[in-house]
Amino acid sequence: MNKKDMVEELSQFFARQNIQLVKEAYDSHASSGQPLFDGKVPEYGDRDTDLIYQYVNASGVLRRGLEVAKQADEVLKRGATESQTCRYLFDTEDKRLIDVLVKDAKASLGTYDEQALACLLAKKRVDDYKAAMAKREVWDSRAWGTSVWIIERDREIRHQLDQYPSFEQLLASHYCQVLSQVMRDAA
Repeated sequence: MNKKDMVEELSQFFARQNIQLVKEAYDSHASSGQPLFDGKVPEYGDRDTDLIYQYVNASGVLRRGLEVAKQADEVLKRGATESQTCRYLFDTEDKRLIDVLVKDAKASLGTYDEQALACLLAKKRVDDYKAAMAKREVWDSRAWGTSVWIIERDREIRHQLDQYPSFEQLLASHYCQVLSQVMRDAA
């Protein structure tokens, strides 16, 4: 698999993952008043933490949704506000929104070399396999070898990924530039 194919698969995955995150945040807040990331906030003086990256990324993804909603045609809007149209885009996983988020993910993934992309792709595939196994109704009691293999691969992949900056960090850096441009334009 070449670098272009790995970047394409990973960018599609990360774009859909970010859409799902915002979509679940909308749903959980509407149904139970649950805030984003269980209401956790960074501590005073925190810098470069995963929680900060998550908030910056969620803000960037939501901003991209608002940009797509602003450009939406009247058929999509149907008299709705930009905020309502934005939520609709997330609920329906609109292709225009996915395309914008894929472009952002590609910009962030472009800094990785082929080895890092291969590790990210392996992590994605192992996670997909674990999710599929969790959905099975019955676990075969003789499938311990498979479980051990999954655990070992997961450990090896995490160890290899420790050598590289996290994707969340790179995407947060990208969205910091996007959000700062929005603030400059508004000033």
